Amino acid sequence: MLSRLIDPVLGKRISALAFPIAVAMLTQTGINVIDTIMVGHLSPEYSIAGQTAIGISLILLWAIGGTISTMLAVGTQALSARRFGEGDDHAAGQIFNHAALCSIVISVLATAVVLLTLDLVFPRIHSNPRVVELGVEYSQYRFFGLLSMVITIVYKGFFDGIGRTKVHMTAAITMNCVNVILNYGLIFGVGPFPQMNVAGAGLASLIATYVGLAVMIGFTVVPKTRTRFRLYRRSGYRWSITRNVVRVGVPGGIATLFLMTGFAFFLSIVARLDMDIIAAATRELPEYVNMPLSIFASQPDSVWTQNLKLQVIDANPPIYSAATKVIMDVMTVIAVTCIAIGQATATLVSQSMGGGEGTLAERYGWTAARIGMVIMTAVAVVIVIVPESTTRLFNPEPDVVEAGKQALRMMAASAPVVAVGMILMQSLFGAGETAFVMVAELILHFFCLVPVAYLFGIVWNGGMVGVWGAVLLYVILLTSAMVWKFASGTWKTRRI
Repeated sequence: MLSRLIDPVLGKRISALAFPIAVAMLTQTGINVIDTIMVGHLSPEYSIAGQTAIGISLILLWAIGGTISTMLAVGTQALSARRFGEGDDHAAGQIFNHAALCSIVISVLATAVVLLTLDLVFPRIHSNPRVVELGVEYSQYRFFGLLSMVITIVYKGFFDGIGRTKVHMTAAITMNCVNVILNYGLIFGVGPFPQMNVAGAGLASLIATYVGLAVMIGFTVVPKTRTRFRLYRRSGYRWSITRNVVRVGVPGGIATLFLMTGFAFFLSIVARLDMDIIAAATRELPEYVNMPLSIFASQPDSVWTQNLKLQVIDANPPIYSAATKVIMDVMTVIAVTCIAIGQATATLVSQSMGGGEGTLAERYGWTAARIGMVIMTAVAVVIVIVPESTTRLFNPEPDVVEAGKQALRMMAASAPVVAVGMILMQSLFGAGETAFVMVAELILHFFCLVPVAYLFGIVWNGGMVGVWGAVLLYVILLTSAMVWKFASGTWKTRRI
């Protein structure tokens, strides 16, 4: 039955490349997920606001680091795979050399800008002062790791492009092991480590990312690899190569920026649900009875007094934002698995096109999409049946579990649709069709996800199910766009 649905030969090739990528990406994603889980088991004083803070911090990190990483990694993978498929190892190595140098310059500049503006940006996404306090502490550590994040993903793009997907898997596993140990020590204050709570999770992740980068560098200095691809050569720099890497990757980077910006707006809408609870509780106090919600959101010192914080904010933690972080983590694991299959497929698509086999490239895309559907259908069934147990893995607080239960069930059911969309999106990246993905993300995020979430969740009082219903609509429309573009076959004539 399964062999009729999935071509066994192509499926085996896709799986061989995808398995190490999936392990690596899930392991790397595990750094963020483990931060959430461990912080979720702190006292309620830190756990609920802390998980919300981490969620916002990671959106900011990916809005900046993810944009730069995607811009350079997509170009690096697509071009190195194409040159490797053409049999030109030296040209593939040149792609890496130029992308690595570019990544260092851009990420250092971005780190400086973000650290100088972090205190101003964070409160505009979530107005709960406890969330802002914990989030800024955590974010500062994570943004010092922006350099290692960007360069590591460029290394990954190169090695994935030449078919050596186990390299990043090894680095990611090492990185995650370090993160687990340091997280446990620095969050809870175990052994010689001080108890840093949420900030400890950020410091642990910072150290772990540089360990992962060191492992990636180790693979490139092996004489056989370094000589074959002429890595780290000082001579032969050509601006045209850097420009080509950026040209191919920029639309993908902009698509990532749209994605993260859209979700930042989305989180601010969810935060409105939490602020409504705080405003309602505050209006029960005589001195605040007639004060509008907009005043609370602006956080003037005259409103957020110490007495008000104790009576209202600490008594009403952001349960909807924390539940949203849990749902986002679950969906991230699902999406990352699909993206891993898609990135393996992108390599095969690009190499096939480099060898002049457009039809084979198309078959790889559809086969991978079917593989993803099968895997994610099984995952969806489990989560739909036991959404409460899934949430408790991240946060055992009953209010958080109840707040997100129905929305998690709804989103888990969409996992097979997510699989098709993510895999075909990555396949289009491999073909160099990045501009289409960028435009699709722009339209759907700012004309569907954000306004519909506000309409469903706030205007029509749909709450969590309403705002996440907007995400479900976004997923369906995005997947439809990717299926339409891939089925059109116009990407098979694109040269990069």
